[in-house]
Amino acid sequence: MYYLEMGSDLCSLRFTHVYGSKQKLAPVQKAIPTFIYRAYKNRPIPIFGSGKQLMDCIHVDDAVRMLWGASQHDLAGKVFEVGSGEGITVADLAQRVVDITGTEAKLEILDMRPGEPDQSDSFKPADLTQVKGLMPELYADGLISLEDGLARTVSEYYDKWDKTDPGI
Repeated sequence: MYYLEMGSDLCSLRFTHVYGSKQKLAPVQKAIPTFIYRAYKNRPIPIFGSGKQLMDCIHVDDAVRMLWGASQHDLAGKVFEVGSGEGITVADLAQRVVDITGTEAKLEILDMRPGEPDQSDSFKPADLTQVKGLMPELYADGLISLEDGLARTVSEYYDKWDKTDPGI
């Protein structure tokens, strides 16, 4: 709407779940840093609802590449969904974190939080058809895999937490 009303050269990138080692644990708890921290402390990892809700996770380094790539093209007025294009359930994501950390943290299935639907589908995998068509070079080398991105993020968090424990 702003593009149409003001005539400015804007495009919009709608990112799915961006993750990386700079995410804060509080005041808003995001899934991946919370899962890593709980595994690090060998505490139960909370899974709200069935755990079958889908997420599409993209590493922050790839998100930055997407922003830079979009700035190099004439994409005024365009809106893109940006993510990995692959879905993973919340429960599977939490289990991958446990596997990567090598801890014995257990998944704890809890009721959905008040106000959230039982089967929230707000994290569907991104449809990358349009962005791949207009910016194919961004996906040509491939994205950081979830496995590699999680391993890197775990390592960076562990290095930070060995020096200071956020204590949540």
